[in-house]
Amino acid sequence: MNAPTALRDLTPGTQLANRYSLVRKLGQGGEAETWLASDRMTRSEVALKIQISTDANRATLHREWQGSIRLMHPHIVRVFEYHDDAAGAFYSLQFIDGPQASVLTGQAPDAVLPVVAAIADALRYAHAKDVVHRDVKAANVLLDRNGAPYLIDFGVAAAAGSERGGGSLIAASPGTLAGRPAEPKDDVFALGGLAYELLAGRSPYSASTTAADIEERVPDPVVSATGDGLPDAVVELVAAMLEKDPERRPTAEAVVETLGSAGYRPGVAPRELLGDSGLGGEEVIEARESVVRRAARTRASEEAPADVSEGGLGPRTVGIALAVLVLLLLGVVFVLPSTVDEPEPVTETEATEAPEVSPEAEPAPEAEDREPPRRDERVEARQATEAVLGRLLSAAETLEARGVERWANLRYQQAQAAYQLGDDAFLARDYETATAEYEKAIAILDPLLEEVDEVFDRTLAAAEDALEN
Repeated sequence: MNAPTALRDLTPGTQLANRYSLVRKLGQGGEAETWLASDRMTRSEVALKIQISTDANRATLHREWQGSIRLMHPHIVRVFEYHDDAAGAFYSLQFIDGPQASVLTGQAPDAVLPVVAAIADALRYAHAKDVVHRDVKAANVLLDRNGAPYLIDFGVAAAAGSERGGGSLIAASPGTLAGRPAEPKDDVFALGGLAYELLAGRSPYSASTTAADIEERVPDPVVSATGDGLPDAVVELVAAMLEKDPERRPTAEAVVETLGSAGYRPGVAPRELLGDSGLGGEEVIEARESVVRRAARTRASEEAPADVSEGGLGPRTVGIALAVLVLLLLGVVFVLPSTVDEPEPVTETEATEAPEVSPEAEPAPEAEDREPPRRDERVEARQATEAVLGRLLSAAETLEARGVERWANLRYQQAQAAYQLGDDAFLARDYETATAEYEKAIAILDPLLEEVDEVFDRTLAAAEDALEN
């Protein structure tokens, strides 16, 4: 087979879409590479998944982006913008600045199982959207610097019932190996294998006969590599997830419920296990500023005259004065003064005001005696909460792109606090509280969206005055 034809030469410093500057390669698979990049527009770091071969079908990458962008869950990596030009296609996504879940291999159950529960809940959400991941493995679960897990790489994902190739052997199910259509319980099988490996410190399959083991071998009951006792419910759950017959496997939702009942709710990994999280935001900013300073010095050396006239202001003096004015302009535009930075502090009442938390909406004292909501009601409540979360994430992304933290940091932090409370409630399956907290955050962000143009006009006027002066 002929090697793929190279589409473009990607190196650190390469500019894409007049917006992204590549920093370092994060990984490669198939006909695409993933790079860490600095985003000039948002002044933040993102990951870019970039088509690298002329033999690749651009429609495939676009379909992958389309399927991923509609997934908005606290433990699924966020996907942003798609770009396509003569040089090739790529899209941007959230950069997770930590290691793979493999760092948890052989660790105590208290470190492993909250992460497994979080990924199970991410799969529960994806399955509700009719998306089967089809490649659940340690390399596709990343931990951020705080230990929060994220399910990544939906490159071989498929709708339930569809037939599609691809995926890793270690993430395959017996049905996958038999060529049967994708189904959500394929992901449950793969997650069971991952849970077994992280808890036991070894794979449930032999390295030399992996496929045969997946199809035929029943692993021994899982035992913690640290010697910590595992609840019988967890041992039985992992065995059920690894059942050869998909009808005997639990759903992802049932996995979350069983782990929660055993005391392992979705959560984060201990930070002390994460090690060096790699290139963080401060290093990216420093690297970007170094490039700017180096470019400025290069331009100055190229444009400086060999001598200075004896009378009046010399070109060197004028150049220095202009440089100071340009720096002043940049300071006015990008680091707004305190008089613009922050409006009057928002009162606690204003910060938390939302329709859902009115006194009339409070549950009656006898609410505790009511029966829990039926399953279909719970599904509807979750879907309604996810719709509110989508509105919140969209507003936050727009504001971050316009530098909200530099001109309305106090209110933005209040919105983030409400967002965090909403996420905690979402993971606890308290959808009513999650919706209320998300709505609080939206009630804070919506007025900020209306202020964006006013702040921009005011800042631009100040910059023009500075240049004129």
